[in-house]
Amino acid sequence: MKMESRQARKMVQEKGTSAAITGTQKHMRPRLLFMTSVPFFQWRGSSISVGFDVQALAEVGYEVDFLTLPIGETKNIPGVAVHRVANPFRVKNIPIGPSLHKLIFDVLILFKALGMAIRHPYSVIHAVEEVGAVGVLVGRLTGARVVFENILILPHTRTSRSRILCCRFTDGLRQLSSAKLTW
Repeated sequence: MKMESRQARKMVQEKGTSAAITGTQKHMRPRLLFMTSVPFFQWRGSSISVGFDVQALAEVGYEVDFLTLPIGETKNIPGVAVHRVANPFRVKNIPIGPSLHKLIFDVLILFKALGMAIRHPYSVIHAVEEVGAVGVLVGRLTGARVVFENILILPHTRTSRSRILCCRFTDGLRQLSSAKLTW
């Protein structure tokens, strides 16, 4: 702490107040782990949505680590570091909805997220859809706050047990429903 304040004072003397503020704020940005089991980036709904989500989080000041599947185009989003799990089966496409490959990727996301959270403590873990339980587990093990994002589009997904448990054990819930969308 003393070292940072000395560095800030020195920057004020050398370069002015704005340089000192920028230099110290860089280290004060809260870290956020955003995880999803949808391919990023592909031209389909959830992939586009999570792209906008991580961009917005970075723009409001979070240092975002985005953990996703090994499938999709590489997109450079300022302030966002994209991390992908391994692809041991060389899967080239993931269909929309539940699948065996998604389940395997969810396990890989769990282990990678735990490793990332141990190396870099996160203020918040934001988990989307199927990896909600993974986010809750990693958050509880590491002490991070958890936001579970649930997009209610299909009627059979509205009452699944895993979603109900995720809603119960998270610190925040972001829920979208196709019936409420007006655009």
